[in-house]
Amino acid sequence: MKKAYLCHEPYSGYVLWLKLWWTNCNPRLICSWYCDTVRELGRTKNNGVANSHTLLRHAHDPYFANTLQHKFKFVHGNIKPEIFWSQLRQCWTPGFEDILDIGLITGIYDPSNSLKRLIFQYIFIPWIQQELDLF
Repeated sequence: MKKAYLCHEPYSGYVLWLKLWWTNCNPRLICSWYCDTVRELGRTKNNGVANSHTLLRHAHDPYFANTLQHKFKFVHGNIKPEIFWSQLRQCWTPGFEDILDIGLITGIYDPSNSLKRLIFQYIFIPWIQQELDLF
């Protein structure tokens, strides 16, 4: 698994999204997941996209230029998501790592081969995402 992203509602413990992608160099993608969730639920809070939210607010209303639109609170704010990640790593990930290791061990998959890496991403990211959605 390359990168997994979690948006976790801290009070209810509800997972708003759990997404897998092959890189962490695309903040627009993460912001799109946030915007999709806002559209779907009508609201959400996530400090991970607070800067994007502030930027959008500034772009749509010049009155708020050079103002901070969020109050960041760092005390124990990441405990529940960290518990979730720990549970995911202990309960879910090992079986999938074993399945994917078969390709490495048998030589079917060579991560240094660009074509094989792209085929892997095309086939396995959607499959793993489906499994994460079920989790």
